[in-house]
Amino acid sequence: MLYTLVGGGTLCSVAAFVLLIISTATDFWMHYHYSGSLANQGLWRFCINHKCHAHTVTAAFWDATRAFMLLAVLSCFAGVMLGLSAFTNGTKNRRIRTGGIALVLSANKTQEMTDCFILFHHKVGL
Repeated sequence: MLYTLVGGGTLCSVAAFVLLIISTATDFWMHYHYSGSLANQGLWRFCINHKCHAHTVTAAFWDATRAFMLLAVLSCFAGVMLGLSAFTNGTKNRRIRTGGIALVLSANKTQEMTDCFILFHHKVGL
């Protein structure tokens, strides 16, 4: 029974890790109209009419969002590795607990970053 739960949790954490990497790398965090054209923006660059450019303005909220997303990716990776190592011989209960804690921290950092991003844009009116 325990291996079934750990296997399912590890599979879900691998899927979350892949989706977290995709969401960090893509340029589709925001969609808006800019001078009559469709534009989108991500953490690393912005695109207008399918022409992408690096961010030129370094604002603290962009740096904080990037840092939290990278911390979330790293802690999710640690959780996946610890979840996979639970299937090897050794101290399984401690590895399972540590992997679960790393994944919870990853989800917490991602949620904090998303909340800050949404609050900032709502406050600024973007």
